[in-house]
Amino acid sequence: MTSKREKSLGNCFVSQPKVRRISDVLLASALVGLLWGCASRPTNVLLPVADTSPSSSKVEMLVATTRSRSSNPAQMYTGERGLAPSFAEITVSIPPPSVRKVGEVAWPKKLPSNPATDFAVVQAQEFTLETAKGWLSASVRKSPD
Repeated sequence: MTSKREKSLGNCFVSQPKVRRISDVLLASALVGLLWGCASRPTNVLLPVADTSPSSSKVEMLVATTRSRSSNPAQMYTGERGLAPSFAEITVSIPPPSVRKVGEVAWPKKLPSNPATDFAVVQAQEFTLETAKGWLSASVRKSPD
């Protein structure tokens, strides 16, 4: 028979204090993991840098968001909702596969980003709705699909 301070886990019995310690360790580990994930990426990475890496590839993106524009050009948008959609074109330099793990974003370890080893913004320009429509139309016309 088990005492009130023991808990059944399948065929084994674990004392209540031990269960509490295990759950405390799991909770602490989860919190550390969350904090580590949040702290591992730099902020303000949208400030363009000179692309000095001839071996990097470039991806041009049209950005459409309902977030408010930021006064900080390295951030571009805030977490607050805007009154109307905002648009921008961002060109990202992607380092060659030989210096990064394919399928993962190579966040810069420090700023400014190094296009030879990190994903780096090399152009960021705000667009009007009309400019965004023109960009999208031109991009669709260029697409081989």
